[in-house]
Amino acid sequence: MLIGYARTSSGSELLKDQIKVLEKAGCAKIFKDRSNDGTLNELGFRRARGALKAGDKLVVCKLDRLGRGVKRLVSLIAELHELGCQFQSLDDCLDTSGASGSYLFEVVRRFQIMEQDLVRERTRPGLQTARRLGRRGGRTAQMTAAKMQLAEQRLGAGVAFREVAAEIGVSIATLYRWIPASTRR
Repeated sequence: MLIGYARTSSGSELLKDQIKVLEKAGCAKIFKDRSNDGTLNELGFRRARGALKAGDKLVVCKLDRLGRGVKRLVSLIAELHELGCQFQSLDDCLDTSGASGSYLFEVVRRFQIMEQDLVRERTRPGLQTARRLGRRGGRTAQMTAAKMQLAEQRLGAGVAFREVAAEIGVSIATLYRWIPASTRR
């Protein structure tokens, strides 16, 4: 079964045009999403995906109607493939049910994997250099030596953990992580 999906980010005419094209292509069901305020909840896409069964084909007018980024497109099409479904983009002449469409999708998927590997390869030397220079990744520690000293003094004076955490500007969980259990009362 052909299941259509139409999406627009502005204007209802574009959505109507997409629906006409999908109907002409033979889609038995058409799901749609419309965004007027720049946000998109993709309820229509979730419904379309839920309606797909093995052997069905999801049809869109253009690739950008399914998703804007290559990473998202590849993951969605791969997800459809895992469900036993095919994908077709009418304007882009991409149909994964044929040999050439499957091959093209596989090439795009491989390029995405290669891009991720290249990013990792470029990032690794920079991280190693930073470590050699004594830098650490991640967020800066909330507990400083001065805060730790103040916390120990206040806790030693019998002030409650909650009050000490509020005074030094950290969460109670952070304070518990930094204060050894053996020193707590």
